[in-house]
Amino acid sequence: MALFGAAITYTAYQLRRKEKINTQYLTLVFVFIAVTAFSTLIGFLAGADHTLIFQDIKPLSYFLILPFFALTIQNKGLLIPISKLFIYGSLFLSITYLITISLINGGIISFKAFYGLTSQTEELFYRGELAFFYKGFVFLSIGLIFTYFIRPKFSVIIAAIIILALILTFTRGFIFALFLTAFTYLLQHTVKLKFKLPILFILLMATVALVYYGNDIYSGVSRIISKTDLKYGFTRQFEPDKLLGNREFSDNERKKQLNQVLEHTTIRSTFIGHGFGVGVPVRPVHMEISYLEIFHKQGLLGLLFWGAIFILLTKKFLASKASQFAISNAFYFGSLFIFFQSATNQYFNNPIGMSFILVALVCLELTSKNDD
Repeated sequence: MALFGAAITYTAYQLRRKEKINTQYLTLVFVFIAVTAFSTLIGFLAGADHTLIFQDIKPLSYFLILPFFALTIQNKGLLIPISKLFIYGSLFLSITYLITISLINGGIISFKAFYGLTSQTEELFYRGELAFFYKGFVFLSIGLIFTYFIRPKFSVIIAAIIILALILTFTRGFIFALFLTAFTYLLQHTVKLKFKLPILFILLMATVALVYYGNDIYSGVSRIISKTDLKYGFTRQFEPDKLLGNREFSDNERKKQLNQVLEHTTIRSTFIGHGFGVGVPVRPVHMEISYLEIFHKQGLLGLLFWGAIFILLTKKFLASKASQFAISNAFYFGSLFIFFQSATNQYFNNPIGMSFILVALVCLELTSKNDD
């Protein structure tokens, strides 16, 4: 929030100095403000709790940082350094995570001490006493995508470390979204059909298996882990099926959210939503599925706004020059990953995912311009 405030202050200062910003970005900001104000008004008229309305607006307000990115990313020479930030940032995150869970599982760090230190932040979700999930781990996948396209030094080693960390987060959503991103990339990539079809088939089968058998796979892993030597002092207070997170409960919660949203849907709400601050019984504030929350609170109006962002990203990507092939692919498919991931968790309407999408929007604008 401090960085966001500093960025907004800097933007206001530059605008006062008559610094020019692409009118396309300013238009997006004004449309965003109008749509947000409209949904806020509907929430007030519906009698929603003011605190809940504020909680809905707060993460979305990060969109106002777009002019800051437009002001600070105006040179193609910045594209590679920005790309490396995503690569080496995700590598650092991976190494830090792997070291941490190694120390915990090696008995060097007490899990109870670690839990006591981190639980108050509400940023971590624990997989029993063996692993944990951090919201920012979404950048592990982003970093992997950038590593594939940018190919920095030691890219194979970097990719291997990130993949290992991704697997050990035990997060189906990331792997599912990565499969879908790879599938989409291969569909549009100019690879001979005889090579493309087998790979597409394997990716499709792997995605289907993850959707239908993911819970069984994770339960199997949990059972194997639960039989490991007790010399490290694990309390084993979790059932094997739930040791790495109660997947069945998580899936059922999403189904409940979907059913309750459908039950509350009316003709009017289909188009303009119920307004901010109006949730459903199982989720009075935020829902896990981004598209579901936007549809419930802002209707098709809100979905059309984010659909326009996606279309704009796609247009800029298709207009990108051949000389910027690797960079434009990294930013576009990284954004696509965020949109796929948002089908299971909140990301594109949350500062974590929105930040990347807005940076990608500005960077793809640069890759679409003629070289000077």
